[in-house]
Amino acid sequence: MNLELVDGDQANGLCFLLNMLLTQNLNNADKQQLAQKMKCSIGINGVDTDQKATLIFNNNLVIKNDFAEPLKLVIKATTDQILDVSQVKVIGGLLPVGFFTKRGWGIIKEILKGKLVIKGLLTHPVTAIRFIAIVSVA
Repeated sequence: MNLELVDGDQANGLCFLLNMLLTQNLNNADKQQLAQKMKCSIGINGVDTDQKATLIFNNNLVIKNDFAEPLKLVIKATTDQILDVSQVKVIGGLLPVGFFTKRGWGIIKEILKGKLVIKGLLTHPVTAIRFIAIVSVA
């Protein structure tokens, strides 16, 4: 699976962060296989940096500035929350065991308080868990 940072040097900081996480993770054959199963776009809104990114999964992975419709999930999070989610361990691509840790409970509390928002979580839970598995470095 190829990963493309569409905006290159003009990419915003959120895109660079996601590119860094995903470039490292997609060297793993299991994560690459999981990413190839996803045929959707996911929007990330970095609320602390006021930057947006879209991840387009379709045989390859494209990261681009701003939102590109249609989006299956929209995640509104701070940079720290994104990094916390990247520490959640997911087994087999669908079992997020990392939510049963101190960090994981903290993420769940942020979701329940509305400080970390995942629009589409209830309608597309498998996509959400696969996304967490792909960005997870744990």
